[in-house]
Amino acid sequence: MPHNVAYFLSEQAKLHPNAAAVRAPVGRASGGAIRYVERSFAELDAEASATAYYFTDKGIQRGTRVLLMVKPGLDLIRIVFALFLALCAAFKAHRGGRHTGCDMGGAFVSPQFSRRVAQGLGWDWI
Repeated sequence: MPHNVAYFLSEQAKLHPNAAAVRAPVGRASGGAIRYVERSFAELDAEASATAYYFTDKGIQRGTRVLLMVKPGLDLIRIVFALFLALCAAFKAHRGGRHTGCDMGGAFVSPQFSRRVAQGLGWDWI
C-alpha cells in the first residue's frame, strides 16, 4: 500500500507519542537565547488530523489544488501534514545537508523522523 508522509507521522505518534517531532523558534529569552515551542508526535498528529477534518468539512478533498500562504513555523508544518492527510498535497522534496533533520522555514523536524520518512519513501539515507 503506498503511503504519503502523513502515514509516517501517525506511525511515529504510535511508537513515540511523547517524543519531540518539531521545534520552532518563538523569540528570545531575556539573556538572548532563542526560545522554542515544540510539539510531540502525538500532538502534531492530533492537530494535523483535526485540521484535515476541518479542510474536508470545507470541501477540500483528494486532488484539490491548494495555494498555501502561511508563515514558516508550526502552523505551516501542521497544515502541510493536514493536506497530506486529506490527500490533496504533493511535492518533490529535496533533502539538504547531512543528518541534521529537515529545515522547514525555521521549524525543525527531528533527524529520526526525517530518516523514517526517507526510508519509507525508498530514499537512500547517507
